[in-house]
Amino acid sequence: MSYSWVGAPTEFNGTNPDTGGDSVTENLNQWYQSGDQAYILVSACMVLMMIPGIAFLYSGLARRKSALSQLWVAMMTFSPSPGSPLVPALLYSFYQMMFLAVTAALTAGATAERGRVIPCMVFIFFWATLVYCPLACWVWNVNGWAFNYGVLDYAGGGPVEIGSGMSALAYSWVLGRRNEKMMLNFRPHNISLITLGTVFLWFGWLGFNGGSAFGANLRAVMASWNSCLTAMFAAMAWCLLDYRLAKKWSLVGWCSGTISGLVAATPCSGFIPPWASIILGVVAGVACNFGTKVKFILKIDDSLDVFR
Repeated sequence: MSYSWVGAPTEFNGTNPDTGGDSVTENLNQWYQSGDQAYILVSACMVLMMIPGIAFLYSGLARRKSALSQLWVAMMTFSPSPGSPLVPALLYSFYQMMFLAVTAALTAGATAERGRVIPCMVFIFFWATLVYCPLACWVWNVNGWAFNYGVLDYAGGGPVEIGSGMSALAYSWVLGRRNEKMMLNFRPHNISLITLGTVFLWFGWLGFNGGSAFGANLRAVMASWNSCLTAMFAAMAWCLLDYRLAKKWSLVGWCSGTISGLVAATPCSGFIPPWASIILGVVAGVACNFGTKVKFILKIDDSLDVFR
């Protein structure tokens, strides 16, 4: 660590006079690095932009009749772990709250075409408490069993990506299949919304992965670089495979490949070198392209391919 201090004393929380948080007699900023605080705050705001990005993406992928409900559900989604001694716990919890909101918005995609808004909101409340928070604790808390087994999850591959994918698969299974007549000639109704949502997601993902370094440092730079490299090569791999199989280029394929690459980069972007990101992107693009067929094998109607 390049800093000459290691953060506030363990009993200091900045909110209670009994624990050193009296702003009248104490300089509450003395223990924290202002540059890191600014970076994490900006990163949290960038992650917030992922939520309308998900809303636009799901809205564009759905039919016109379901587009508004997808916007509504995703936009309504607004655990203890070690964090960083260089940023206050209040800021860290704000940042992690955005992670939860994004994961909830991803999971809500399972309701497309057949789910109702109010039951989805009830589900998200209980799901966040009973599923996401335990997952985050297992992976990121120093007392979590996965953490103690040496699991390295840089920015949420387990709690966010796997958690939302498996939850969406289970939700889709409970909701059942759509009316078969609705699935004839199904296609996204608005490619522009899909593209806009993807751009928003990419922008927010740089705060998602870069901010997980919990400081304005070289690890954050490397995580951002790796995220972009993985996304670009995953998009290229997806589009080339689409062209090989269907003899046509697809903008929806580019968006799907980009998101697949960003998802693949999430758990490891802060740990791997750039050349590994290129390989990861190609593998992710190809694997996720074929992964869209899994729902047919399982006979589960995952309408927006959240599980993929």
